[in-house]
Amino acid sequence: MIIFLVVKSDLVVIPEETLTKLQGFLGSAEER
Repeated sequence: MIIFLVVKSDLVVIPEETLTKLQGFLGSAEER
């Protein structure tokens, strides 16, 4: 929940960077 909140806050600050990071994180999790 904390991570989600942080990501949401980051999205507001830097959506592009967060989106790329989120995509990479999701891809890594899916690969696992």
